[in-house]
Amino acid sequence: MRVETIQELINTALPGWGAGPVPWAARSEPSAPADEVVLDVCAALLGAGEAVVVDLPRPGALTAAARALLADADRVLLVAPSTFPGAAGAIAAARALDGVRTGPVGLVVRGAATGRVDAMELQALTGLDVVAQVGEDRSMPGAVERGEGPRVGRGTRLGRLGAQLAELVGAGR
Repeated sequence: MRVETIQELINTALPGWGAGPVPWAARSEPSAPADEVVLDVCAALLGAGEAVVVDLPRPGALTAAARALLADADRVLLVAPSTFPGAAGAIAAARALDGVRTGPVGLVVRGAATGRVDAMELQALTGLDVVAQVGEDRSMPGAVERGEGPRVGRGTRLGRLGAQLAELVGAGR
C-alpha cells in the first residue's frame, strides 16, 4: 500500500472510531503512550488540517505532553457531569488549568440538574463559562459496554451537542 500524505499514514496506522483516527493504549497493556508519541501524532494531525480532540487525565496526573497541548490549544472544553462529585472534579480541573492555560476554557455540563448541581451553579463554582449542556442518555452505558459507543446521529443528544461544539470551535474551517 502506498501512502501519499502524513494524514493517510496516521489514518492507516491508528485504529478508528467513526471517521477519525483514535490513538489509545492497548487493553492488554493499559499504559499511556509516551509524551513524544502524543505530541508527534497531534502535530502531524494538526499539520494535515485535522481538528484534534484530547481526553486528558485527571488534573494531578497531567503529563508534559498534556500541559503542552493545553497551553497551545486554540480551544479547551471541560466536560463535567452535573453531580456533586463531578462539580468537585470540575473545580479541581479548573484550578489546574489556571496554571497551564492562558486562553479561555469553556464548560460543557452533562446530565440533568434535577437534584443535582445545575449549570449556572457549576459555572459559578468553576469560574468557567458554560458553552453547552447535554442531558443524560440512558442508553449510553449499555452501548459503550457492548462496544458500540454512544449514539451520535443528528437526532440524538450527543449528535446535536457535537454539531454545536463543532460550530463553537470552528470545525470545518
